[in-house]
Amino acid sequence: MDGDLEAMYRIRLRSLMWAAGLLKELRHSRDVEAVAVAANWGLDAVYDLFEAYIIAENIQKNMKQDDALLASTAGEVVGGLMFVRGEKTHRARRVDAPSPFKDLPYDFVGLTDWTWSKLTTMPTASRYTQRAEWYQRHVQDRPLWVPLESAEYWFLKNWPAEVPRSEIIETTDWVDGVRPFYDSGSDA
Repeated sequence: MDGDLEAMYRIRLRSLMWAAGLLKELRHSRDVEAVAVAANWGLDAVYDLFEAYIIAENIQKNMKQDDALLASTAGEVVGGLMFVRGEKTHRARRVDAPSPFKDLPYDFVGLTDWTWSKLTTMPTASRYTQRAEWYQRHVQDRPLWVPLESAEYWFLKNWPAEVPRSEIIETTDWVDGVRPFYDSGSDA
């Protein structure tokens, strides 16, 4: 394995971790664009990481790539996120939506104001039907960060044998002195 693929896998995994953490931090934000950016960042990280995974595992393009995902719910989450990532790119659709419970006089689950949106159409190509079903079953209507954390688990558990398992630098916060600004929704 060349060192570039090793670094690429770790960097993309770290990007997924940061995107999930940022979405958790933004869960009550009213900054719609910041939430959309973080959701798109998370989807791109899952897609890029899966591409690195299939290269590292030498899964050929003509082989059924979804076979690697079938063994677990977390794998199906990855497949569902891959589907909606394609939808956002090829159909230019939003992937995040305000929670239907957001404006109730009580906090329904105390989790989030932002969830993954419902699919507006089902794919016509049969090769995408399974991933769309995974999206509906494991991703849609869930808080934005939850499926990303499940995908992170899958990529950690299924670490490619060809990629040396050096330590991922976990960051509990942003780089010292650097932090994005977003509207927290407070009136202060």
